Amino acid sequence: MKSNSYKKQIALIIWLIGAITCCQATITTTGQVTNDDGTIQWDWVTHFPGNIIIGYDDYGTLDVSGNNPALNFGYISIAKGDNTTGSFTMRNGANVTQPFYQNHYIYIAGGVNSEATMTLRGIDTFMRLSDHVYLGLKDGSDGELIVKEGAVLEYSELYAGHSLGGYGKVIVEDLGSQLVTWVNNKYTQIGRLGTGELIIRNKGYARTGGYAEVGYGDRSHGTATITGKDSLWEIAGVLTVGRGAGYPSQPAEGVLILARGGKVFANATFIGGATYGGMGTLGFVIGDIGTGAVNCGLLETTSLSIVNAHADFQMNVDPGVNLAIGTQYTLVDYGTLGSGRFTGISEGDIYTSPEGYHFRINYATDLGGGDLAITATVTDLPPCVVDDVDLYLVTSHWMEAGCEFDNNCDGADLDLNGQVDLGDIATIARQWLAPCPTNWPWQ
Repeated sequence: MKSNSYKKQIALIIWLIGAITCCQATITTTGQVTNDDGTIQWDWVTHFPGNIIIGYDDYGTLDVSGNNPALNFGYISIAKGDNTTGSFTMRNGANVTQPFYQNHYIYIAGGVNSEATMTLRGIDTFMRLSDHVYLGLKDGSDGELIVKEGAVLEYSELYAGHSLGGYGKVIVEDLGSQLVTWVNNKYTQIGRLGTGELIIRNKGYARTGGYAEVGYGDRSHGTATITGKDSLWEIAGVLTVGRGAGYPSQPAEGVLILARGGKVFANATFIGGATYGGMGTLGFVIGDIGTGAVNCGLLETTSLSIVNAHADFQMNVDPGVNLAIGTQYTLVDYGTLGSGRFTGISEGDIYTSPEGYHFRINYATDLGGGDLAITATVTDLPPCVVDDVDLYLVTSHWMEAGCEFDNNCDGADLDLNGQVDLGDIATIARQWLAPCPTNWPWQ
């Protein structure tokens, strides 16, 4: 008969085997998950990966669930070959930290007409890369990076829509989810030479330690949307929306949209490329932020530079949200903003119209630091009447001439005689407090 001590040793061994097994990551692959030349199919037991190719010349998937400190790699390429597809998922606390001195890249959609997705999901799911993330590296490529449900990805630089004809989409969503740089003075480019899109929503968080550029190179298109209360993009360096690389005939296009309480904090902000000819758009979407209040978003920057010939402003309102005529939209300490082409910034109020919610900017002035904060109240929309608002808009263009060549001086030339003068004041006087005529410029 075996001793009780022997039985205890066997039980302890069985328990240790079970404990080790339950704590290991589950690594699941389908299709091609190989080394960098496609010659070795990783089985994760006899072959320890250096570079990992998911979809070398066909399709492949890699799923890592749970923490495995041994998971390591040189670089990962998802859908490397032409016309390939691939996906890489880390979840349930999967954790990879790469040494800073090694070159660890992620290539998402590296082949022509390739499709690839990388997803990090779940609390305690974490990856730190020593180097860059690339999305959309060839013509027709489509790459997507998703960080959600509290996962964290740290990186050096990120390029969404890296190459001409490539597309890259980055989504950061849910409370606790983070996409952050661990190093300063590096770039995050949304639309480098191709088309890029960044979406931060539902309290997601992104931090760029260096420069952020939305629409970087010639013919590139970049869009960054920060939507929802407590969703935030924090930028330590300069944010440029629509930079361009120097060829005005093929301008870069960048769009920054702050919606429903989303926020951007930047050291300095440029809308449009003064030197490089890019086109930039700053847009706001007013909607319910989930507490019964209505707001659009916040751009907080130490300086805001509007390149008049290369910048636009947009204001949109969610369905079901009505704004009162006379609602103020305030650029704190520096004046107010309207919609349409950026022709300048003026102090005072701007007003909504019954249809279309149009806004107007007057005068050409520069902006210093301060918060660009737009707030709104929900109310029934009153009918349009001719009042002091219209008088203000006329006097804002007082004695301007050549109106026939300048949109009738933004509508202030009411009698269409080519200049803003007493005749336009008389027109307002005849209509004072009456319903706006059907052809009234400020409906």
